[in-house]
Amino acid sequence: PVFMGFFAPGARPYHRLNPDYERLKIQCVRAMSDLQSLQNQHTNALKRCEEVAKETDFYHTLHSRLLSDQTQLKDDVDVLRRENGKLLRERNLLQQSWEDMKRLREEDQKEIGDLRAQQQQ
Repeated sequence: PVFMGFFAPGARPYHRLNPDYERLKIQCVRAMSDLQSLQNQHTNALKRCEEVAKETDFYHTLHSRLLSDQTQLKDDVDVLRRENGKLLRERNLLQQSWEDMKRLREEDQKEIGDLRAQQQQ
C-alpha cells in the first residue's frame, strides 16, 4: 500500500517513509552539481582549445613569414658577398695600377732628374 501510493498517479509521494529517498536525493543533487561542474570544465577546455588553436595558427604563420624572410636574407647575403668579392678584385686591380703608376712616376722623375743633370753639365 505505501509502495503503491508512492507510484500511484496523482498520489503524493511518501518520501518520508522511504529511507533511501533523502540519500538518493542528496546523491542526485551532488551528481547534478558534478555534471554542471564538468560541463563548465568542458566549456572552459573548449575555449582554451580554441585559444591555443588560434595561437598555434599565429605562430605557424609567423614561423612561415620568418622562414621566408630568412631565405630572402640568405639570398641578399649571397648577392652582397658576390658584390664584395667583385669590389675586392676591382680594389686589388686599382691598387696594383696605382702602384704601377707610382713606380712609373718615380722612374720618370728619376729620368727627368738625370736629363736635367746632363743638360747642366
